[in-house]
Amino acid sequence: MVRASRVRPERAQPMGEVFQRQAQSLKQLQRRHLGCARAWETVCPADRIDRTAIVGIKGGALTIGVADHATKFELDRLLRSGAERELVKLAPTTVRRVKLVVDSGLAAVDGG
Repeated sequence: MVRASRVRPERAQPMGEVFQRQAQSLKQLQRRHLGCARAWETVCPADRIDRTAIVGIKGGALTIGVADHATKFELDRLLRSGAERELVKLAPTTVRRVKLVVDSGLAAVDGG
């Protein structure tokens, strides 16, 4: 309580600057995800691409959602057979590994 009275409150920042920084951050995030999505579309078989979606990238791990366990198994075998190395080369950002997760929302959209 005493410390609160001694420390000056932070000055308010102009909202324009805050919005500019946020917009720049979103543009960078969009570029990263778009580049990873293009790399994934190159590596993923055409008959499976509609059953997958980029979930996110964090700490060098690209997370891809898949519609069901069968698709996850097939894509896991594909990635282990060299597609993961190809994806890492094509991705515009640092990707160290690819993680597949079952996303029930994709199955609902796909109709499966």
